[in-house]
Amino acid sequence: MDQVVRGLLRAKKAVAFTGAGISAESGIPTFRGEGGVWDKYPPSRFGNLLGLSWEWLVNPGRVKDFIKDVLEAFLQAQPNPAHLALGRLEALRILKSVITQNIDNLHEKGGCHKVIKIHGSLDRARCSRCGALRLMGDQGLREIVQNLEMRKGRRVGFLKWLGYLLGECESCGGRMRPDIVFFYEALPMDAWSQAMAEAQSCDLMLVIGTSGIVYPAAQIPFLAKRAGAEIVEINQDVSPLSRIATYRIEGPAGETMGKLFSLLESKNFREWG
Repeated sequence: MDQVVRGLLRAKKAVAFTGAGISAESGIPTFRGEGGVWDKYPPSRFGNLLGLSWEWLVNPGRVKDFIKDVLEAFLQAQPNPAHLALGRLEALRILKSVITQNIDNLHEKGGCHKVIKIHGSLDRARCSRCGALRLMGDQGLREIVQNLEMRKGRRVGFLKWLGYLLGECESCGGRMRPDIVFFYEALPMDAWSQAMAEAQSCDLMLVIGTSGIVYPAAQIPFLAKRAGAEIVEINQDVSPLSRIATYRIEGPAGETMGKLFSLLESKNFREWG
């Protein structure tokens, strides 16, 4: 930890790359692994729009349960010490950006402003026709939970039903959809380009709570490493990214980041910086 804090203090550009592990400590279930979302809702049927559309024809109640479970976990979650520590590091101008695979808004709630979401954001809707974005926020998601039973006609398709929930595009009147990346969909090019640029220009990357097996997202730490950055992995388990880590701290994200920030704030470390 001492070496990591020294690295943070001398870094000209520190960037964080986060995964499901950082949000799991706030009560948002991971999708993969034991007890994850995909244990209860198989990704072949619930992780892509085509699968959801077929499931909707057979068992619409199950689809509603899936959406409700995800949204309620999202709404109940609050930032943990890891999110707050990253927000404080940004306030100190040590951390320049956060690249996240998560679709929650806990980094923003924790005080981070430059958050690059390569898998989209659950509290945004996107027009399927013109691509316009609309921020729904927590209140908009609560209204969706309240209106989940909304369905006009017995044979309304899944995408049309989503349109009823999300409303029309204010720009072109097109159908809105969640601004998240489902299986078999491409990453948003603007977010991916930003993420690559941040990775290739940083000199230290905090890699927090990610399994390192989801591609193309898992390329990000490798890009930073190839550009000469120090890689700090904070994870409870060894991952494919462990082999490129300059430093590795084994432990929960919240506890570890809380300790790191306390060390950084201490008088001795300010002098070392």
